[in-house]
Amino acid sequence: LLARRRGGTAPPWGLLAALAALAVAGVLYRALLLPPYIVEVAHEAGVTPLMYFMTEWSAYLYYLRLFLWPNALVVDRLDYPLVHSLAQPQACVSLAVLVALGALAWRARERWPAVTFAALWYVVALAAESTIFRLAEPVNEHRPYLAMLGLGIAAGFVLWRLAGLVARRAQAPPAWVFAVVMTLVTSVLGAATVARNATWHDEYTLWLDALEKAPQNPRAWLNTGHAAMVRGNDAEARRLLLEAHRLRPCYAYVQMNLSALAVRQGDGDEALRWADEAVACNAGLALSHHYRGSALERLGRFDEALAEYRQTTAIDPQHADAWISAGRLLERNGVWDAAFAAYERAFAANPTDAEAAMLAGLVQHYQLRNPAGAVEWYRRVLRAVPTHYGAHYQLAIALLASGQERDARIAWNAFEPLAKAIGDRASLEGAPEVLRRPSAGGS
Repeated sequence: LLARRRGGTAPPWGLLAALAALAVAGVLYRALLLPPYIVEVAHEAGVTPLMYFMTEWSAYLYYLRLFLWPNALVVDRLDYPLVHSLAQPQACVSLAVLVALGALAWRARERWPAVTFAALWYVVALAAESTIFRLAEPVNEHRPYLAMLGLGIAAGFVLWRLAGLVARRAQAPPAWVFAVVMTLVTSVLGAATVARNATWHDEYTLWLDALEKAPQNPRAWLNTGHAAMVRGNDAEARRLLLEAHRLRPCYAYVQMNLSALAVRQGDGDEALRWADEAVACNAGLALSHHYRGSALERLGRFDEALAEYRQTTAIDPQHADAWISAGRLLERNGVWDAAFAAYERAFAANPTDAEAAMLAGLVQHYQLRNPAGAVEWYRRVLRAVPTHYGAHYQLAIALLASGQERDARIAWNAFEPLAKAIGDRASLEGAPEVLRRPSAGGS
């Protein structure tokens, strides 16, 4: 495509311009179309476009190294060093190597145009994520997937040339030699892929692998600790989370996990201490306030807990769990209208949340004395969870209380088999008589 041989056609500059335009378009898409708040939260504070751009010179070489020898694949590299000055070896040496590789690829355009095209593809495909648009971490192993199509072209071309050299020496058909080489290469890479898939199969092994390959990465320690908590290994989880805290003392997610771990171990005071530290580290993070509210609630400090839940929803109005927690405390205080409103907000934030709908229905039914309004809430629960036992029962009771006897009997007929299946005689025998008596004439 790029060759200009004697008597041949000129390089397709239109194609090259299109590739360059594609790279620019990717950068402009991120820079111009994404909301400003997305741009601000997508990277660490203090990282300028120039810093990120200089850091990405080494990222191009990092991805190239992973392609050639993928033993260092890791799910997260939060610890990847940032460049602050062009004088740093990471910046100037990486730039020099990239320029040298680019010059070699350009010189090869006449004799081996596939190599030049592969190099251009690699640069263009990574441009949107490895130039000036700042992301949360400088490198991530999934980013070069598209770019590696170009490297695959170059690798295939090199293997074909090597197979040709071997074939001439061995006086064998080049195609057969190439087939043998490709079989060996794909077998080795296939085995490596199987091993990598096994690592990805389990959250704990995935993050343990990241921890071992990037021991200065606090997020790897954090996520390994969280995975250990999920496994029920609290002692291991505490060790891992405390190391994450040592590496980054002000990392709110570490403190929140330590708070949750303290709750599991029944230490309410320690849970609050860690939650306090999480809020101090990141007061603008809604989740840290939710954890603090939960810790306060467990200690019986209900008014303070309610204030924290309100702060959570002030920061993040879509935090359904905080709305539910606030609603429960408002119920405890007998503020029924406000409790119902909180459950409404929880359901609006998450329309699949059966718990929020059920709580809203119960408050409207029994506290606000509006069984007709509660009917729709119970039906919302059943749309989310068709087998919800309590919603089936309450729907029949609410329909009857609102004067819809026919529909109440239909709802009760749906509830009866569920109650009989678990032996709930109390609910069956304690139901209003109109529901218990046999239907007549389909009414």
